[in-house]
Amino acid sequence: MDHQCIISVSLGEPTCYREVLEYAANDAMRAGSEVEYTVILLVTDGGVTDIEDTKRILVRLSELPVSVGVVGVGEGDMSIMEQLDSDKARLSHGDKQASRDIVQFVGEKTLYYVLKMKQNRFD
Repeated sequence: MDHQCIISVSLGEPTCYREVLEYAANDAMRAGSEVEYTVILLVTDGGVTDIEDTKRILVRLSELPVSVGVVGVGEGDMSIMEQLDSDKARLSHGDKQASRDIVQFVGEKTLYYVLKMKQNRFD
């Protein structure tokens, strides 16, 4: 990942994931195939305006062949992203619980560290 690219992109508010997640859910249901798998990559500064809708849709997506990768960039509060990752407790919305953990969150610093380690292995 090019650091210059990341610092030149400005992230805007409000940050709403509902539409892209609903699109992916509908696409996965339409495909109805065991051989297709959808991976969604979200790049975020940590803020989420529609957190309840996001949780609801992620719980629904956990039943489908979908995974979500979240890369946190900048110095924003990433605690909500860590909640969505649900490594400590399965994500839920209302009385419904996700059937599996489909979200993987990685912070920018961790990502740079991993990429640097891989680069050093091949130098």
